[in-house]
Amino acid sequence: MYRLKIGNLILFAFILLIFSCKQSEQMNSWAYKEGPKKYTVFPKEFLGINFCKLQFVDIINEFKTKNLEFEYFDNDAKSFIKYESDKIKIDQTEDVKAVYFIGSELDKSKILEVIYTDPYREGWLHLQIKFKEEYYDILLELIGNKLGKENSNYNRLNYNEISWDADPDHAVPTCISNIIISKKQRYEKSEKGVCYLKIITRSRDSHVH
Repeated sequence: MYRLKIGNLILFAFILLIFSCKQSEQMNSWAYKEGPKKYTVFPKEFLGINFCKLQFVDIINEFKTKNLEFEYFDNDAKSFIKYESDKIKIDQTEDVKAVYFIGSELDKSKILEVIYTDPYREGWLHLQIKFKEEYYDILLELIGNKLGKENSNYNRLNYNEISWDADPDHAVPTCISNIIISKKQRYEKSEKGVCYLKIITRSRDSHVH
């Protein structure tokens, strides 16, 4: 009788797991359809951030003003180092990392890390937000509702990512270039139990007002 009860419990747990996966697939079935590439006209403000005006120095200044802990990438050490008061280093760095997200609308309790990057300090901003994987379906639905599920592209870069992409020919002026959601990174080693939201802007030279 005891073995029968254990067996029933295992079977019940297995059925629940299958049902949960099916629900997840159905919830975001719109996201996993390959087809012709579609383009998105992004708003100036997204997730509480005006990406037409945001500058890398604004991010650092917000960290300092709010006395937040953050790290910067030190080219000499080839690693992230906790910021103390090194003005010369912070003025040279292209990457800062924190748990803090400068925008809104995201569940900040699910955020594990945010890396803000400005390659060559030319205003070509990249925000990479790492979340607990349990937030993936909610995040995907949130972004889909904001940008249009019909505008999403699946697996465009061949790592099972879902993206929204601006017209590369600049047919419609927009400050954001790409928004990408994935459960792994394109080139780096995969990490279990996480998912990512990446926001990439266009070059600052042509779109800051």
